[in-house]
Amino acid sequence: MPRAPVEVSVTIIRAVIEAARAEGVDVEPILAEAGLSTTELAEDDLYVPAPAEERVWRATVERVQDPCFGTKAAQRLQRGSFRELEYLARTSATLGEGLTRLVTYDHLIHGMDVFELSVGESQARLRYLHPHGRDEPHAYAATQFALAAVLHSARDATGRDWDPQLVKLAMPEPADTAAMQAHFRAPLRFDDQHSELVLDTALLELPMVAADATLRSVLESYVHKALDRIQGPTSTSALVRKTLSAARPLGSVSLEDVARKFDLTPRGLQRRLQSEGTSYQQLLDDVRREAAEFYVAQAMSSAAIALMLGFSDVRSFRRAFKRWFEETPQQYRRRLKMSA
Repeated sequence: MPRAPVEVSVTIIRAVIEAARAEGVDVEPILAEAGLSTTELAEDDLYVPAPAEERVWRATVERVQDPCFGTKAAQRLQRGSFRELEYLARTSATLGEGLTRLVTYDHLIHGMDVFELSVGESQARLRYLHPHGRDEPHAYAATQFALAAVLHSARDATGRDWDPQLVKLAMPEPADTAAMQAHFRAPLRFDDQHSELVLDTALLELPMVAADATLRSVLESYVHKALDRIQGPTSTSALVRKTLSAARPLGSVSLEDVARKFDLTPRGLQRRLQSEGTSYQQLLDDVRREAAEFYVAQAMSSAAIALMLGFSDVRSFRRAFKRWFEETPQQYRRRLKMSA
């Protein structure tokens, strides 16, 4: 559960302030408005109340007056700007694993869920959840920064200068989008319901340049302990559920795979889940159920859904769907159309 009040890592504020300084802005008044000092900004392990970050974004955007500031700030990020979480993602085997770890552990930086990753047959979507709201200039800048930063780091981490298929932004189109176009190198869809990077699913298989299973295990253990220290123990079931939700096909992630991810034996993971009143199979079933409901509502074929959710065949999927919802996928879809 997030802390109350939510706190964020000072590393985010540092990135915004450094970008503002590079634009020639006097940053001392900005820090003063947020109740921060230059000394505090240098403390890597410092967490501050989320409203302080909000004030920094707001004050910075008011002074810079650049509709592409968020994108430009992301381009200025140095390797390792987000410390343990970034290194954990970079030491993953593939881009997909790195993004999954970003989503799973983003509380370490933001104090709350900030990203969601969904993986389909041909497209993957990394969605930004708008912790700063949607309807003000500083929120537009924060949205740009979040998506542009992920892309900036992911290109560097894979050593490949790849492009997304589409960038959706829940913000009005600014007068000048040149810097955004140059960075994302993909169609920009403004005034969308969501803000997200849409990727070719095949990109998730790109190997990470710094992949290192041993170092990754050490970092993951450290991140777990850091999360426990700053926000109280994080339930194992919540982390497993998040891991399963990001995997496609779901059947491709075994109990052994997930246990290894958390530096546990399969039996040790099952014991932890049992102590929380659940099991690996129950969590997998819950995640499959939620995903099946979504995909059926999107009018995807039963064959495609069965493949994505890791069922052995269409018949097995249909049996499971009937058990979950007491009707077939076709009946469920027909009922949705009638109630629309």
